[in-house]
Amino acid sequence: IQCQNHQELKMLKKINAFDPDKNCFLKMLDHFEYKSLICVVSEKLDQTLSDIILKRNQRPFDVCELRPVAQQLLVALRALKTIGLVHCDIKLNNIMFVNHQSYPYKVKLIDFGLARENPSLSRISDIQIVGYKAPEVVFGCPLDEAVDMWSVGCVLASMYKAKHFYPRTYNVLLQGIRVYINEDQSDVEEFKSLIKQMLCVDQKTRITPEEALNHNFITMKHLSERTKDPYVTLAREIMSVCEPVTTMQPDAPKRHPEHSVQNSTTGKSTCDISSSTLTTSIEDASANVMAQCTPLNIRGSMHLNTSTVLP
Repeated sequence: IQCQNHQELKMLKKINAFDPDKNCFLKMLDHFEYKSLICVVSEKLDQTLSDIILKRNQRPFDVCELRPVAQQLLVALRALKTIGLVHCDIKLNNIMFVNHQSYPYKVKLIDFGLARENPSLSRISDIQIVGYKAPEVVFGCPLDEAVDMWSVGCVLASMYKAKHFYPRTYNVLLQGIRVYINEDQSDVEEFKSLIKQMLCVDQKTRITPEEALNHNFITMKHLSERTKDPYVTLAREIMSVCEPVTTMQPDAPKRHPEHSVQNSTTGKSTCDISSSTLTTSIEDASANVMAQCTPLNIRGSMHLNTSTVLP
């Protein structure tokens, strides 16, 4: 692959020093320059999530299929937070299956061309694409690693719907998350709970990677007593592709709890998420997100088979 610049190569070197297999990153094997181009030799991966959705004829993923993908992306976010990097461009096309035939649901995060070091992440608008762009990026607020969590929430919601969760114009939300007959209702509720916390408009209270990895949807604590339930057996089988999650130190406090930046000319705050107007917007937006997470449509029962869910 071709690196966009020396900055991307620098980011790849940093993440490759942090066990890319364990932390679900693209593994760089070598790099060289050819006629002023920076070239990277990487491991061979399979298809992107976007490719898989198209090959499934846009058939939505079930929640038990989403769990291993969510877990691996959260492991990647936790590692990035530890390294001090922010990906800034998480989307369906930047998540790839390792080998969907041999290792169903095993994924890796790719394309670090827009990655930034967290301390240097400023109030910029040229990160993330429309449809995955966190509110604080749109509002011009101080940024941190929480922008990646928002994008992961959009990715998971999109996979569950097999469409973009938010329309690219931001005018209206698409038709909401559906509950399917073959899915476990308690599992769907836990999925909705996690998505709600990932898509919290106020970045100060948005769930962190460590917290998300301990959420019931990921740990399956809510299913622990149903040891003989076929749904639970299948869910655990699908999760077998994931590396065991080790406990890390709790996430550090946010760098800017006040979320207010002074205008260098006027001395007035240019972004204050705690303001009454924006607080109302946050509450309304959160309510709208969860309003879509209702059983609007029911499809026929379909038995999930790990050998056939992926093309």
